[in-house]
Amino acid sequence: MAYRPPPIGRKKLILSDAARRDIDQQVIRRAETMGFDSASGLAIYLDAELARMAWIGHSGVAREEISPGLRLHVVGVYSVYFRTTVDETRIVRLLRGSMDITGMDFSPNQDG
Repeated sequence: MAYRPPPIGRKKLILSDAARRDIDQQVIRRAETMGFDSASGLAIYLDAELARMAWIGHSGVAREEISPGLRLHVVGVYSVYFRTTVDETRIVRLLRGSMDITGMDFSPNQDG
């Protein structure tokens, strides 16, 4: 039987350690290439988009072929991989969309 996501509705936003590192790396890369103001704008943009995802509850495309319950939502040039529960939207990874994810671990025990 296919995974069915929890009902749409406001949820608590949780970021995995890997997602926090991903965001930090993207903001640092932006600061190095485009300056502090641009990096600050990116951080604000990503924060707002992730909060909106949690407010909605879930959206995006199922990525069951990668890992059970995994979903994908595109935010600009970034791919946000996440899972939802009844109460939470858990961001697993935030990667550039052009990145090759072959061999990456998206298992639920990596969500911590």
